[in-house]
Amino acid sequence: MRIEKVEFGIHTIELYAKDLKYQEVQKVIDRLTDNGSIRKMRSDPYNIDRHLTSTFLVDDGIRLRIHQSHNKSNGIALIVNPSTLLSRKYQPTKLYHPKKKSCEELLERVGAALIKIGIGTFDSDDVVFIVPPDELSLSQMDLTVNLWFDDETDLEEIIRLFWKGKVPKNFSRQGCLSDEEHQHYFGISNHTVTFKAYDKIYELEKNGRCPKELTGHKLLRLEVSLKREAFLKKLGVQRKDCLYKMLKAGFQFVQEIISHYLEKLFPCSGAHVRYKTAKKKILDCVEKPVLQDQMLFLLKKTSDGAGMDTAAQKLKDCYKYVKTEQVLDEFEHLGISPITLTNNSSATQLSSLRNLLE
Repeated sequence: MRIEKVEFGIHTIELYAKDLKYQEVQKVIDRLTDNGSIRKMRSDPYNIDRHLTSTFLVDDGIRLRIHQSHNKSNGIALIVNPSTLLSRKYQPTKLYHPKKKSCEELLERVGAALIKIGIGTFDSDDVVFIVPPDELSLSQMDLTVNLWFDDETDLEEIIRLFWKGKVPKNFSRQGCLSDEEHQHYFGISNHTVTFKAYDKIYELEKNGRCPKELTGHKLLRLEVSLKREAFLKKLGVQRKDCLYKMLKAGFQFVQEIISHYLEKLFPCSGAHVRYKTAKKKILDCVEKPVLQDQMLFLLKKTSDGAGMDTAAQKLKDCYKYVKTEQVLDEFEHLGISPITLTNNSSATQLSSLRNLLE
C-alpha cells in the first residue's frame, strides 16, 4: 500500500434558504415538476408537510432539498459542489480551495441558480430575490481528503479496517443498503457530524458518472460533514461571519479535524497485521496470564464482531476489574493493533490508519 498523492479541500457545502412562505415553495415545486426533475422523499398522509429532492441543477453542481409545511418553517437547501459550479463542468474528484474572489463568484452563480428555480425574478433591469444569495445560511460543509493510492492497494481491505474501528462515544455506524456497498463505504454519524471513508471511483462507476481517465484508479476519500452547530463550535467562526470566512476556516482545519477522527477510530499506533500474526505475538510476548487472556479476548471480539468499541464493552463485561487503557498500552508496546487484517489478506501488514495523513 502506497499513497501517491494527498489532496485537501472542501467537497460540498449546503446553503439554506429559510423562513420561506408555503406558496413561495409551492411555486418552486411547480416549476421543478414542469421540468420533470422532482422526487418526493416523504410526506404526511395529506401531502401537506413534505420533503422533496430535485436534480434540476445537477449539471451546474447543485442538488436541491425542499421542505414544505403549513405548520413548520419552509425552506430550500442547495447542496453545492463549488468546484463544478465554478468551472461550469463536472468535476468528479476536484476539491475546493476557498478564495475571496472565488467565493464572490460562487454566490453570483448561486444567484443564477435561484433565478432558475424561481427564488429570484427580474423587475425591469434588476433581480429581486426572495432570499439574496449572500443571505443564504451556510448549514453544512464537507471537509475532505483525497488519498490516491497505487494500483496494488486493496481499498476493500482498508475500508474493512474502518468498520472494525472504535466508534467514538455518541456516534453510530451508518447502515448500508447491500453487502457490496458495505465493502466500499464506511460511515459514522451523530446529529451534527458525519465521518465517511469510501471508494470514490466505485461510487462514480456505480452512478454511471466515472470519466474514462479515472477508471481503475484507487481513490479513498475521507470526509467529515459538519452541520452548522458543529462547525461554529469547532472552527471558531461566528454566525454573522461571511461565507468566505467560514469556508476559509474550514479549509484550514481539514487535516486537523479528519486526523482527530482517525485517532478516535484507531486508538493504537501499531501496525495492522493478520489476525494469526497478532495472536501469535501476544502468546509469545505477553507473560502475564490475565493480561494475555484480555488481549486475546479483545483481539477476537474485534475481529468477529461489529468493531473495537463493542469488543471493548464486552471486555469490561467479562473482566470485572479490567482497565482497557492498560490492555491497549500493551498492544502499543508490541507495536500491533487489535484491529487486524484477515488471515487471507493480500497484505501482511499495514501501518496504522490513524497515521494516514502524516
